[in-house]
Amino acid sequence: MPWKPNDAKRHTKKADTPKKQKQWADVADSALSRGASEGSAIRQANSVIAKKTKKKG
Repeated sequence: MPWKPNDAKRHTKKADTPKKQKQWADVADSALSRGASEGSAIRQANSVIAKKTKKKG
């Protein structure tokens, strides 16, 4: 299932900008293409967005 940027809103509150939502979808799709499960892809995408948010503020 390819992820869409709007899917990020259901999985993390930290993807609060269109740019972060697109990045979330890109990371999740990349994880799926490497063979990760959907749950793992979501966790990986959430982790990347959380780290990005933590660095900025």
